[in-house]
Amino acid sequence: MAKERGLTAETAKAAFDLAAAGDAAAKAIFVEMGSYLGLGLSIVNNLLAPDIIVIGGGVAAGWTQFFDAVAASFYENSLPDRQSRVKIVRALLGDDAGVLGAAKYTFEQL
Repeated sequence: MAKERGLTAETAKAAFDLAAAGDAAAKAIFVEMGSYLGLGLSIVNNLLAPDIIVIGGGVAAGWTQFFDAVAASFYENSLPDRQSRVKIVRALLGDDAGVLGAAKYTFEQL
């Protein structure tokens, strides 16, 4: 998306840095991505009605640039009775969650 919009960002991190610095084209990428993510999460919400949705991994690294768009799209596309039931939160452990979970499981088995 960055290349399509004439940006020199070669990685998602570079695009994030441009957006954080105020580049309008880079910010637009995160708004668009956030809208799509919010739509996908609203489908999960409508079908499964979870109490919480945790966003982790590499996506969570761009949280500040895309979360408002995620929330707007999520609430716009969720069924009315399910909009206020679910919380969307950022994973606290980031990319380490999988490794820490595996380590915890291993120690429990020992």
